[in-house]
Amino acid sequence: MKSSIWKTGGLAALVCIVSLVIGKIERAKRYEENSAKFQAGYYDDTTVKNGKVIPNEQAVFIPPKTWTNYEISDAFTLSVPNTLELRNKDDRYTREVRDISWRGYKIDLTKVVFQQKSLSVNDAEAFETYSRVIIDYVKGQPGNFYKATELEELGVEDILNLQEQVKKGCIATGFHLIGTADMRWIRIGNIYGLEIAYVRSGTEGKRVRVYVYSFFNYDETVNMILSYWLDDRERWEQDFKNLVRTFAWNELK
Repeated sequence: MKSSIWKTGGLAALVCIVSLVIGKIERAKRYEENSAKFQAGYYDDTTVKNGKVIPNEQAVFIPPKTWTNYEISDAFTLSVPNTLELRNKDDRYTREVRDISWRGYKIDLTKVVFQQKSLSVNDAEAFETYSRVIIDYVKGQPGNFYKATELEELGVEDILNLQEQVKKGCIATGFHLIGTADMRWIRIGNIYGLEIAYVRSGTEGKRVRVYVYSFFNYDETVNMILSYWLDDRERWEQDFKNLVRTFAWNELK
């Protein structure tokens, strides 16, 4: 009887000990995951609601009249400051796509590039700085991408995989990543996007700040890469942040 009671009690104690150990391991794992997310900037500018991380809303930016409006691939619109120019802006095609009544340009291309103003005419001042906005539009099938108003929380493995992709991408273009890439969801008005930010090496020994934004809309997606010389942060940072905040899908899906 005593032996039976001891076995029962000992088994219960053993189960408790194992549960405590497992609980401690799980807590340590969650701590490591949260630490990794914090280091990646994932929790920046967010609010936790019902256990979910929700990006704080950024207001849509209303651009001044000096900015130029663009509608691209009949899918989305954005506005660009007058410190940038559409690559090959003076060619015949670019002149023809200008829509005077709409007060902007309607471009039927899936890839569009903007660069610092006057670079196309080899103006000497244009070579004193560097900036690019590269936009890729992809049309897929229904359900290929998130809806514009939804997001899925990233796990640590997702973040590490994206960071590794950034590192490999830098190497593939002949540069190297400086530090690690930060990433988080953002919300502009009522739509979500994924932001990846990092610094890489560049030409002339210049460090380059890079932002990569991905916006989704059920059967279509836009990837936007914005970059500039880090030394020129005061010149480009705010305009680039505002440019992203002008992005809007023509139709939410």
